[in-house]
Amino acid sequence: MRNISAAAIDLSGWIFKDDNDSNTFVIPASTIINSNSNLVLTRYLYDFSYVNPNIANVIGDFNFNLSGSGEWLRIYDASSILKISVHYADTIPFPVEADGEGYTLELKDSSGKMNDGKNWFAGCKGGSPGKYYTDLCGFPTYANGDDIKSFFTLSPTITDYRTTLQYFTNRSDLRILFYDITGREIYAQHLLKDDQSIIINTRDWNNGLLFWNITSEFEKLAVGKLFINH
Repeated sequence: MRNISAAAIDLSGWIFKDDNDSNTFVIPASTIINSNSNLVLTRYLYDFSYVNPNIANVIGDFNFNLSGSGEWLRIYDASSILKISVHYADTIPFPVEADGEGYTLELKDSSGKMNDGKNWFAGCKGGSPGKYYTDLCGFPTYANGDDIKSFFTLSPTITDYRTTLQYFTNRSDLRILFYDITGREIYAQHLLKDDQSIIINTRDWNNGLLFWNITSEFEKLAVGKLFINH
């Protein structure tokens, strides 16, 4: 959700629905969206925060799925008055790259026709939740601010069925773990200390969005996303 007005909006008690009137999410009390700000609604708040730990403008959980082929999404205020309705689709004129290829569906002009597929474009691969689109978006990585002697970056590009992790750490108790959207572990590898670069073979991995993290036994130092499309 995005507030393009000049004033903050109190969303307490507002209602989010899809095509089905039985699918209802009531926005919690004291939820404020400031002027020119965004708010993320998520199906699984815990999972979202695990992958996007630096994003605080998020609420959930709503207990229904959004259709992969398109449907109506509706927002009602606390008096059950319809404030906005948007219909999206996975066919032209909507950008087809956002249909299972890992890209977000981004609105071009918030003041334009929201139900016009030409007013939407394929944005960031892997998502850009909670913020405006920029052409610098990508697959961010995060290093633990308390451990300035560690740094990790994973290439989001798959070349010849391989991706490269570059890192520096003075620790010997770390490993990298990849898992799919169901939480199933795909790959794990122990990381050696000091300055390293390892190549990870993805040839046998299924296409789709994966998540990764670098952890010790007691803490998580970095997280990120990797989109596989062989």
